Amino acid sequence: MSIGILCDDVFIYNQGLSFYKYDQAGTYTPNRGESIDNDGLTDFLGNLVPVVADDDRGAYGQLGQMQESGRDQGHATMAAGLAVDICQIAYNQGDDLYSYMDNRLAAGLEFIAAYNNGGVEAEDLPWTTYRYADCRTAWHNAWVQTGPNPGERGAARPYWGRVIGHYEGVKGVKMKYSEMALEQMGIDGGGLGGTSGGYDHLGYSVLTCTRDAITPDQAPTLLTPLMEYNGTSVEHNELGGLRNTYLIEPTTALPAGTLVTLSPQLPKGTADTGQWKWNTGEHTKDLTVAANRSKVYRVTYTNANGVESEQVFTLAVEGDCAESEVETYITTNGVRTAGDSATVMYGDAVTLEIYGRTGWGYYSWENGATTATVTLPAVTTSRDISAFFISQGGRKNKVTFHLNVQSQRPDFILNGQTYTDSLVVIAAAGSDVTLAPTPSDAQTYGTWQWSDGSTASSLTLENLQTSGEYTVRYTVDETTYSCTYRIYVKDENYRLPEAGDYYIRYLPDDTYLTNLNGTGTSPVFAVRNEASPSSQQWHIENTSGVSTYSIQSLRDSTGLNKEGTLVARPLKAFRFSGVAGSDRLAIQKSVTSGPKYWYVKADGSIDFAATEDATDYPFELIAVEGGNSINQPTADGNKKITAVTYYTPGGIRMNHPSRGINIRQTIYADGETKQDKIVIR
Repeated sequence: MSIGILCDDVFIYNQGLSFYKYDQAGTYTPNRGESIDNDGLTDFLGNLVPVVADDDRGAYGQLGQMQESGRDQGHATMAAGLAVDICQIAYNQGDDLYSYMDNRLAAGLEFIAAYNNGGVEAEDLPWTTYRYADCRTAWHNAWVQTGPNPGERGAARPYWGRVIGHYEGVKGVKMKYSEMALEQMGIDGGGLGGTSGGYDHLGYSVLTCTRDAITPDQAPTLLTPLMEYNGTSVEHNELGGLRNTYLIEPTTALPAGTLVTLSPQLPKGTADTGQWKWNTGEHTKDLTVAANRSKVYRVTYTNANGVESEQVFTLAVEGDCAESEVETYITTNGVRTAGDSATVMYGDAVTLEIYGRTGWGYYSWENGATTATVTLPAVTTSRDISAFFISQGGRKNKVTFHLNVQSQRPDFILNGQTYTDSLVVIAAAGSDVTLAPTPSDAQTYGTWQWSDGSTASSLTLENLQTSGEYTVRYTVDETTYSCTYRIYVKDENYRLPEAGDYYIRYLPDDTYLTNLNGTGTSPVFAVRNEASPSSQQWHIENTSGVSTYSIQSLRDSTGLNKEGTLVARPLKAFRFSGVAGSDRLAIQKSVTSGPKYWYVKADGSIDFAATEDATDYPFELIAVEGGNSINQPTADGNKKITAVTYYTPGGIRMNHPSRGINIRQTIYADGETKQDKIVIR
């Protein structure tokens, strides 16, 4: 309830309220007979004070046996005090939980105060046998409690000032035994005592809640709520919380636009003064509203004695809440991976999972399923699959899974070791590699065609000396699938570019390292900037014969440190690794724990500690000519690239590839256009 108030979240407030007001387990009955089972174990007031007995010693003519009274008095007084806090929270909002269920809490408070502070012995208090079981105890072994337990009798907890302040200072009702508890407690500070039990309550109740006692005719008139909507009348002041069950069910929040009539009720026989005022400005008793947004409505009533009272109505509207966080998983070939995209083999089974991280909710898949997981027994086409996680507040969070189906998995064997599902081979000069794509189990009968003209299912390359690309096409059922392996033969030593001014180009995106804001910030890879070319120009240099370089911006002379931040005095901390037969480079920083290769994230920022091994050679250095121009983009094999663009599987153009499946379109200088799929994990 407090979190809901602090966050202005009506649904959360109503959830807390409904725990206290309603029997969530559905086991409460008002007439319990000669024995009671604690069969609910919920926070409901009817279980906190499971039985009340007519007794003139009680403030309202009743004394109420507390759930914990037969256990020990420390727990009994704790539970009562926490309930008092809940009632005060609600009263501050305009809802009188103190009087809920015919002042049931007052009966319980007077019962425990009589036994702990009023000198009343157990045999002089009304009692119904209580069968106390919990999750550790079988029902037939329940602890049968035949009276109040004297353990910790006389327990003092810091809330009695609040009890007296409300019942005697607001309601004008004398609380005989609670007065004795207050006198014994004295003026409370914060926590009391040397154990944790004394710190279950805020304390300072005398300081914050003391009021002069009044007479009943000075008390505010008790208002009770009634609401009517969709032909239904409910004696609630809240809509949109919990049903009377712990089951995960669709939201109880109101559909947007529902007409609701808010009708505060006076006690029977009380003449209406007509003095009503709503926080919306109306002066009618009843108010009809269109619930378009979650909102709190308060009405103030002034009785014949000029005393004001309030009634609050809290309406939670479906979907008018924050979007929940979700976790997604994909299981294929027995491997469960977090994320919403995967490449799967033709005909494989795939299990998709969604879980809400921010509370209960339910699920709705495009195929009609309502479970958290669905299994597709045999996936044969690349596709997107959508589902919703719907929170108890009714907010729909859409998740789209991306499945890329391949008829062949790009495997290869390098120097006798097999690597799976990778199109990039990084090898030392003189290595042997066999490119051996694996067809799906359901499509092993196709034909192969390699870019060198061979038609075997694999291609063996011995004594590698230069980098290159090798494309294989696999045709099955009149459909051709292709993939291109990139083989990088590593240079034996680091590259030593001449000191000078360069653009640092990221080939997959055709973006350039850019100084956006100078000292204290980190550069990013961004699209070509003709308006401010110096922001993308960098001076690199080393000490003669040393492979480590500094990278310094021509925009403001700031340079990179090892953390990737621009500083006034750059460090010579970066190296360039190359491959035979290509201008492509990998950039790494030099640290004592081992080299760390740059990895460019989807937002263009750099992870300066991504990996100790090069996974690609995605960069190139372009010398600055004439101070401002960028050379013609140069490298993809032996062909010049004029443009690279990316699209979603649905055809939406993007500035950068995103996580999941991307369609990459490359346009070469000779006019050829090539499209291929890439997956960013």
